[in-house]
Amino acid sequence: MCDINSLRKRGALVNAPAGSSVLSEFPFKIKNTLAGHPLFDDVRLKRLLRTLPKEHIEIRAVQSLDTNDGGYRRGERLTDTDPVETFERLGEKPSWMLLHESWIHDPEYGELMRQYIRDLAETVSDIGGNPSDLGCWLFLSSGRCVVHFHADPDQSFLNQIRGSKTIYVYPAKTIPESALEKLVY
Repeated sequence: MCDINSLRKRGALVNAPAGSSVLSEFPFKIKNTLAGHPLFDDVRLKRLLRTLPKEHIEIRAVQSLDTNDGGYRRGERLTDTDPVETFERLGEKPSWMLLHESWIHDPEYGELMRQYIRDLAETVSDIGGNPSDLGCWLFLSSGRCVVHFHADPDQSFLNQIRGSKTIYVYPAKTIPESALEKLVY
């Protein structure tokens, strides 16, 4: 069992710069203290992969920076692979895993998400005291991966826990207004 309160002794899970707003048209950097958290230990992640229903684990092939053809298409879904084995081989075989609804199926991840939002609300005032429709999707991926161009239809906070990642965030005006309306709808 993980003790969420043990992390609280080290400080907040997340801090955003003063004046940060979820209504901002521009992205902003936040800092987290999730690295080294027991829920992100390999043993604990493997336990989650074993207990999460298979239909909530999406595994896809990806291009690496070394093999990128410039297409930035979504990779093929790999349906016949074992999640734990895929996780163990992320360093050898370029792929990524998206874990859906981990916060619903594992109470410890649910509590971590709620604590994260409480801490975030302390520094991002317009989140409000009782945000709704919360979720937390965990991505586990190989290094040097290239992800397809896409737009997320929700307000998101992306947290890197291990390694490094380059993210390009484009202004909403990059997407035609009709496509943006469809995405938001």
